[in-house]
This record gives sequence, C-alpha cells and structure tokens, in this order.
Amino acid sequence: MERSIEPFSPEEVKECIARLGRQNFEFEIRFAKPGMSGKFKGVTIKGDAKVNGFWEFDGKREQINVIGISEKEYKWEGEWEEVARTNLSNPVATLELVCSIGEWKFKESAGESFIYEFKPNLLFMDPRLTETKGVIWIDAETKVPEKILAEAENIKWEFEIKSIGEEYEISNPSAKKKKIEVVASCKSLEVAQILKERFELYGFNRVEYKLKGNTITLLFLAQRGPESLIKTLLEPGNLELYKADYTSGSDESGHFVCGDPTKPVVLKEKLQQELVDISFESGFIELTFNKELPKGKSIAVVIDNEVIGFVPEVWGKEIKIEGDRESWIKIKFPLPCQLTILKGG
Repeated sequence: MERSIEPFSPEEVKECIARLGRQNFEFEIRFAKPGMSGKFKGVTIKGDAKVNGFWEFDGKREQINVIGISEKEYKWEGEWEEVARTNLSNPVATLELVCSIGEWKFKESAGESFIYEFKPNLLFMDPRLTETKGVIWIDAETKVPEKILAEAENIKWEFEIKSIGEEYEISNPSAKKKKIEVVASCKSLEVAQILKERFELYGFNRVEYKLKGNTITLLFLAQRGPESLIKTLLEPGNLELYKADYTSGSDESGHFVCGDPTKPVVLKEKLQQELVDISFESGFIELTFNKELPKGKSIAVVIDNEVIGFVPEVWGKEIKIEGDRESWIKIKFPLPCQLTILKGG
C-alpha cells in the first residue's frame, strides 16, 4: 500500500479498526481497576482467536485458557467445555466495543504512525463511568491499529497488536482426526495437492495426504458431522457460463437457482469465457473473465451442473453473485478430474 500523506478521516479510522478483524496477528490486553486486574496474550486468525492469561480478583488469581472459533468458545476447565462465544475469546469484538463511541481527533504523527484521541467505551468495566479518554496509534502504511490506550478514573485498558500477517494455527479442541480415501481418474499427485489447498483454505487443520497409485488418503482434523461440507470440497468445481432466462417452470426448465423451486431457469448458449480471477468477501463471489461478456444479456453461473447464480444483465468482464465459501474454494481450485470416494466423506 502507498503511505498516506494526510491523516485518516474519522470514517477511515473506523475502517482501519474493522480491517483488523480480517488479519492474522498477535495481541496483548492489559487492564486494571480497583480490586481487579488482568493480562491476556494470544493470536487471532481472521476473527478466530486463542487466548491465555489471568484475572486477579482481590488478590486471587484465575488462569484463563480459551479458544474462539466462529460462534463457539472452548474454555479449559480440566477438560474443554463448549459454550456460545463471548468477548473473552474475541479480542477484536472487545476492541470494537471500546472504540464504539469514537469522536476521533487527530493528535500528531509519530514515526510511521498516526495518533488519534477518542472517547472510549469502558462501561463494561464500570457502568457508572462518564468521563473517559483514549489514544489509538494506527500504522500509516498498513492502515491497521498498533496500540490502543483507554483510561478513566482508577481504570486503565490497553490493547497492543504485533506480528500482523504472520502464519498461526488455531485448532478446534473438539476436532478429531478424520481420514478419507478417494480414487482419482487422473494424475493423483496434482489432485492431492489441490485437495490439501482446498481443505486448508476452508480452515481444516493439519491436512496431510498419502498416495498409493491413484488412491489418495486425506487426513485432517475435523469437528463432528462435517460430511456434507467434505463432500462439497471433493467435487470437481467445473465452472460454466450460459446465456439464460427465468421461466415459469414449464417442462423446458430443468434447473433452479441454488435449488430454489421458485427460481427456474432455462440454460441456452454456453459461453467460452475463461476465468482469470476470483475473490470472495461478505457472502459474494466476484468472477473476472478474459474477455467481455455479452452486453445486457442474462447469464447463469453453473458449477458442477448446479446453477449457483443468475445475473439479469451483464456488462464488461466481471460478474458478482451471492455465494458461499465452499463454492468459491471449488472454483478457485478446480480439480482436473472426477473422484470416487472409497471411505469417509
């Protein structure tokens, strides 16, 4: 990114904080008020987090060891207990809460950072607070926060961020080793490497493969009951585009958008555009092709003979459709041939 010459606007500061939730980084949180203090360290991977530390209440210390994955929290109490996720295992959510009032005022530049004063929300530490003050340091080049200090009378809360972009691993404590055996109808090494990338991109941990002829044994850590997801990740990922029209559901329709019977479509001429780029964010898949799509025409996006999107009018070389992570991964890393599942999946 190019270094910013001018300080960020208040709206841009909010975007910098939101951007942190999409990063990998290490963090440390320290806080203190009369009768209570604490210190937590950990890592986050795009929202998931592993946290270790302690609370001290009136001189008594309690060790904390929690993992937050998606909407679940796993807390160590002699064994791992699963509960709904709280801010204890979600440091980014806690930071967003502290910064929720805002009222950002640029203070100064210091080295590679812009420094802002703001009004922090510390009501979770004391609901009676009225006067608070805060300072945030934001890296002018990466546009993500580096340090946050929030204070009130007899209360102090600090958040420090480092090693942004490093690779970390957060394993689900309830995950078990799972094994799948498949036979590829083409070169098995290439297929095994693609499957490993697919499963790692989805978030499975410790993905390995073994080869014996055209048989691939895939091993990884998984929670209970991921069979439908795993089946999807083993599908070819063959992407096709067709000129198409919505229909009333007569016999000429054999396809429905995302399986919805209220959205029957008729597939017409197949297009020959080649996919050159794909991105996924906030539930949308954006596809970029090597040449212009038919202007003003309706296009159906088909993966493995299933219509996953319908665009009433297309212009240019790009299509944006609603989609899930599994479809994005299949399109991003398509398999060169079909698989036959022997065991697992």
